[in-house]
Amino acid sequence: MSNSPLPSLIYDARIRGYVFQVLILVLIGFGVWSLVDNTVTNLAERGKTVGFGFLTANAGFQISDTLGTWAIDYSVGESTYLDVYFIGIINTFLVAILGIVGATFIRHRLYRIVAKPAVAAPAFLLVFRGATRIAVKA
Repeated sequence: MSNSPLPSLIYDARIRGYVFQVLILVLIGFGVWSLVDNTVTNLAERGKTVGFGFLTANAGFQISDTLGTWAIDYSVGESTYLDVYFIGIINTFLVAILGIVGATFIRHRLYRIVAKPAVAAPAFLLVFRGATRIAVKA
């Protein structure tokens, strides 16, 4: 009995690790298959399709005036969901660029304060005390 290879495989940590990894992969694969199968079945029962065909449909809602609506020339009932997507991309880039410029400006202003050590500590205290007071009131 002591020469049987089965007990040595059961107590081998490396083999046990491989078995558990395969078991987890099988469970994850089954879960993904189950979700996909359930989704496809439910969509077929309701007569729905999966795809990007909706992007060419008219977007019947209003978007407030932004750089994106000006660049794409958005109008309710005529523009498509793809136009709305590109408006969102343009607006995201606009916010990112404004954020980078604003953060750079603030950084340069703080650097000028920090360059003077006698003013640095009180200035930072003033900035952060003001920020906490604003946060507490909001």
